[in-house]
Amino acid sequence: MSQLRITLLGCRRSALRARQAAEQLGLELHPVDFVDLPCLGRLDTQHVLEAFVAGSDGVLVVGCYDDACEHLRGNTMAERRVEYLQDLLAEAQVESERLCMGRVSGAAPHRYRELVNRFAERVQVLGPRNGRSEKGE
Repeated sequence: MSQLRITLLGCRRSALRARQAAEQLGLELHPVDFVDLPCLGRLDTQHVLEAFVAGSDGVLVVGCYDDACEHLRGNTMAERRVEYLQDLLAEAQVESERLCMGRVSGAAPHRYRELVNRFAERVQVLGPRNGRSEKGE
């Protein structure tokens, strides 16, 4: 079975830094299309919908912990948007589990690996989205 496509929308201060540290350590990561956001407060529903339209089988949103957001509430605003979008996906008969949010510190490459790889396993169980083959057709 080929790998399914995953998009990660990540906070620059946490997710991107954790990703870079994981890569420097040589940690095994499921490949993702990483979209760097200055803060998850900038997450727009359009980012998520465009990822699915572009062929992603799952979208993982990764930001700071509550007490670590430089912009104070960016991560909690994003969490509300993710919950809203999960409801929209369910209404569109797309498994809401294809969209998930996680938290990570920029100094936690192992936690980043865990988030990415566990989400990839979840998407693998779900399989390709309806109307899309595993080759992206």
